[in-house]
Amino acid sequence: MLHFLNEAVREHDGVNLIINDDNRDALNAVHKYLCCPTRQTGIMLYGPVGTGKSVIMQAFRKCMRVIWQKGLVEYNAPYIRANYYKEQGEDFYSVSYKLHLFKHLVINDIGFERPYSSGEDIIQTVMFDRFERGYTTHGTTNLKPEEFITRYNDDKDRMMDRFRIMFQFVEIKGESFR
Repeated sequence: MLHFLNEAVREHDGVNLIINDDNRDALNAVHKYLCCPTRQTGIMLYGPVGTGKSVIMQAFRKCMRVIWQKGLVEYNAPYIRANYYKEQGEDFYSVSYKLHLFKHLVINDIGFERPYSSGEDIIQTVMFDRFERGYTTHGTTNLKPEEFITRYNDDKDRMMDRFRIMFQFVEIKGESFR
């Protein structure tokens, strides 16, 4: 399976996926998920900038398409936030609803988007709604799990418990490949 992931990365970026102790846990988590997916628990890769989180997630997406014959849609968190601002004439939840058309979704760079001055948080809303619908969400972030939960939790602590069910947090360590 790691060979298959490596081929997916090479096809996308023209480079070999470097497998080392820093990313082995992430690759094993992806492999396990592809072999035995859980109903609602997605993979959340976290770690420093440039360590290959998004590249691994892109390979994961390609493998899902080939193995399961299912599409895995991918968006960046800043794009989702910017898209909400573009569609201000629409209800806040309509942007979130559009992301419910996909049972499997990857959100890259979670935490990189800036919060709204109004206090609304489209990423929190998307994740809450996807959890309630039983849809699987995967992602990448530079936030540690504690920071992630603090950033997206609400005043009723609804999200804290949901995140522990929604995501298997997998750390990628190491220096930037860039």
